[in-house]
Amino acid sequence: MTKLVYIYEGVEKDAPQSKRYHLVNPYYFCGTYEGKDCGSALSF
Repeated sequence: MTKLVYIYEGVEKDAPQSKRYHLVNPYYFCGTYEGKDCGSALSF
């Protein structure tokens, strides 16, 4: 099973009048995990 995890410090508005946001300092991790207990490899 392939997993994608991203961690970020917060969110900020793109512009003062905008309704859109962007992530602050995002970090992305991905990998392929096999076996019955593949979800526990990503537990923190």
